Amino acid sequence: MECFFQNVFEKDDATQVLDIAPDGTFYKKFQAGYPICQRFYTLESKVGFSEIPFFARPGETIDITVRKDAGGRYVCVYNNGTSRDAARWLCTRDEITDVLFPLMLFEGSFDEGNVLADNMWQNVMYRLQTVSRREHYTPMEMQLALAYIQTRFAYYYMSYAENRRYALMKQNQHESAEWQNLADAKNYYHLRRIDFDNPLLFVSSDFPYLLNRIQYAQPATRALFSTAGQQRMDNYYAVLREMLGSKANTLIAQLCLYQQMLTESRKWQTDKESKYTMFSNTFTHPHVKARADEFYSRLMAQTELATPIPDAPMADLIRSLCTKYPGKILMIDFWGMSCGLVPSKRVRNYVPRLPSATT
Repeated sequence: MECFFQNVFEKDDATQVLDIAPDGTFYKKFQAGYPICQRFYTLESKVGFSEIPFFARPGETIDITVRKDAGGRYVCVYNNGTSRDAARWLCTRDEITDVLFPLMLFEGSFDEGNVLADNMWQNVMYRLQTVSRREHYTPMEMQLALAYIQTRFAYYYMSYAENRRYALMKQNQHESAEWQNLADAKNYYHLRRIDFDNPLLFVSSDFPYLLNRIQYAQPATRALFSTAGQQRMDNYYAVLREMLGSKANTLIAQLCLYQQMLTESRKWQTDKESKYTMFSNTFTHPHVKARADEFYSRLMAQTELATPIPDAPMADLIRSLCTKYPGKILMIDFWGMSCGLVPSKRVRNYVPRLPSATT
């Protein structure tokens, strides 16, 4: 089973592989920088059981037993820690948010998408009330559920907007009124439902993707790349304040610029201190500022121009190529046919119509 984990404060992602021993035991240790809700999953299950969801805080050990229930179905039993405290939510969270899938896949106009988003929000709030009452959520589970809903709703909404932008590009509609609407920060008013200063948003596995969607949203990228120096950062924050409905630079807005700093730092050859200072002076959230300082310290301590190839099976291919060209500079082009953020097969071909009422 695998778990794809992204830490938004680091440049690299990691796929964790969970090996199950012949006696049925399993163990995996990895580093988490903040509380996370993740899952180990497989696409090749032969027994109708394909995932182990869990919720954990940094430094915590979670004990999980997989066994059959009275109906013969495999279920996860959480024996300790944060996962046990949130077990009812872990088992039912997708039952609540599945109602949001049509928002990501919608192909109508931006105005129609905003109408659908409003309906989807009403639906997911109704679903939350139904499931939380039935399962008797604790206050902690209710807070996690609300944050999880907000992250997924915002991610699906921004994914729809991005997909719509690409559709208009293919149609050469760069001068259309809808294109201009997509470029106007005030039209993303559904994001104002979200508390972008809530650190519980980090819990969802969708959070890194939401951060990416906001960072590269059409209004934000226009502001970021239209000017230079400090002015472009001021413009970027101003657009994000309008998009996210805040008078101050939210935690998420600062994380977007933090991510931009990680991206641009790959090209910093000279004046690293001044370039870093330009970014760090905008970070007012103490944790973001601390992580930025840690990153800069590692950057300045780096003496090698290249990162050593890791001691991992996937790196053997690179080593085998390098041995064929000793003493040469080898350029390897990695590419793919599509983005990795593809909806699951069960909903990929479903194109919803605008609903007429909340159900």
